[in-house]
Amino acid sequence: MRYAQYRAADGRMIPGRDFRALWAAYTISIVGDWAYRLAIPLVVYDLTQSPFLMSLSYAATFAPFIIVMPFGGVLADAVDRKRLLWIADFVSGCIALAICLYLSLPGANAYWLMPGLAVLGAISSISHPAFQGFLPSTVPPQHLSRANSLITTSDSVLNLVAPAIGGSLVALLGAYNVLWLNAASFFLSMALILIIRAQNPVGDGTLTLSVSSVLHGLGQGLKTTIHYPIVKWGTFLFILVNFSSHLILGNIIYFLTQDIGLSPELAGLALGLSAIGAIIGSLIAPKLMQRVHPGRLMLACVFVSAIGTATLLLAEHLGFWGVVGARSITMASEAVIVVTMFTERQRVVPTQYLSRVVAITRTISYVPVPLAAMLGGYILAMQSGNMSIVILLSVIVLVTCVVIGIFTPFVKTRTDAILEQNVVV
Repeated sequence: MRYAQYRAADGRMIPGRDFRALWAAYTISIVGDWAYRLAIPLVVYDLTQSPFLMSLSYAATFAPFIIVMPFGGVLADAVDRKRLLWIADFVSGCIALAICLYLSLPGANAYWLMPGLAVLGAISSISHPAFQGFLPSTVPPQHLSRANSLITTSDSVLNLVAPAIGGSLVALLGAYNVLWLNAASFFLSMALILIIRAQNPVGDGTLTLSVSSVLHGLGQGLKTTIHYPIVKWGTFLFILVNFSSHLILGNIIYFLTQDIGLSPELAGLALGLSAIGAIIGSLIAPKLMQRVHPGRLMLACVFVSAIGTATLLLAEHLGFWGVVGARSITMASEAVIVVTMFTERQRVVPTQYLSRVVAITRTISYVPVPLAAMLGGYILAMQSGNMSIVILLSVIVLVTCVVIGIFTPFVKTRTDAILEQNVVV
């Protein structure tokens, strides 16, 4: 396979046209997602005045991952991933437009938003494994870690800019109008996917979309996931990290605007500035991966993330900059974890199984997300809006993850040895 490349200012060859188009599509999606993430909780709270329903709307966007994503992975391994990506963007854009139109009607009910949010989450759960499976087709193998770093950096840079812009737009235009940006982002992403020319291998020639084949494909993906220790134990790590993270994230808008007393603009700016840590983390991840065992590196980052999360306990006293500092530490650690895990998974898993493994590992690790968001919202409601218990629980989960991880093969398995064995599952 031929890969278009161009030379950076430092002389290094980096991925070219196809990757840049995929990267741009991902970047545009993040802009829309941030507008969506910031506006939806504010819309729900405006309609209901309920912190629990705010967290429920957050959970509704993740719940479909648990059911739909494994089948999305099988689908992505059986069909043309590029085609699947642009169709998913088109359908998502239409649904996002429908949500905007519904909210423009008098007497809109927050409960009727939940199905639409769930459907968008379901489509996202299909497009994510397709994206991860398609990414290696746009870059040569030696650029995979850098490509993942660039994707994560893109996420981080936009986490810096988009929340601040989104918060300002919410103040100027209203949360309802900001949702139109999310709809537009899907169509822009679709256009960029359509110009990609990379060849995309479709499975191993044995996978079809019959019920028996889908179930067999899921079984193969699960078997492959269990076969590679770095993938198996990395998924377990993500279960605990996601539970801890989404206890906070499911209620972060309420925490910043109601507990800390920040305006929507400052809440967006605080989240945006904290992404400076994630930018640094994603940029240094490839270098760290060259020097530190991947399992040990990820566990160390989980511990650092626990420190950053614990700092939120002081946020009410430290104010705006306390939030920025605490979230910067956490996001830097999470960026290194994501780049490391994605790169190791792409290195060891055979291409014909990659989408299924991405889908299964992501599904397993996302099982606790809606539960964590709703539990956090419930505790928040029971504590009259006080986030201290939620934050403390998040820290305990992270520390537990580190302690358990130390005693697993996760800290010993080397992917180089796995690659040399050239194991076929």
